[in-house]
Amino acid sequence: MRKLTSLLVIIFLGSLVIVSSCKKEKVDPEPSEEEKQIDALSKAWVVSSVTLGGDDVTDEWQGFELTYGNKTYSTIASFNANVWPSSGTYEFATSNGEPDVNTMLRSGLGDPLPISLNVSTNSLVMSFTYDTDVNGRLKGTDGSWVFSMDAK
Repeated sequence: MRKLTSLLVIIFLGSLVIVSSCKKEKVDPEPSEEEKQIDALSKAWVVSSVTLGGDDVTDEWQGFELTYGNKTYSTIASFNANVWPSSGTYEFATSNGEPDVNTMLRSGLGDPLPISLNVSTNSLVMSFTYDTDVNGRLKGTDGSWVFSMDAK
């Protein structure tokens, strides 16, 4: 009987070792490109330069601040609320069913506005073409805009 009990204990302990060694460690999945881009954007940005049609209009945008969150944005001191509304949301454009993290579709007046993005840890360059026939009603804002921003 003692041999049987010892054998059962050994079998039980052996089974326990085998079962516990089969458990996989929980590994957090690698963030998607979209999650990485949202993380890179999610901070406050201040103007370093602004051009409209190649002309420097930075002076008109002094004090402008743009803060991105999780697919949201808000602004402070927007020179023109048609070009940059006080707040809104964004999505990434898609290409072949996958998010294009270098092109944002910003909500605001009119149709979503496609904005090309180039973002790094401390700088953000956004370029877009604003067209009052599509995006709003105020003349004098039409053209190719480039906002160069620095992390605050």
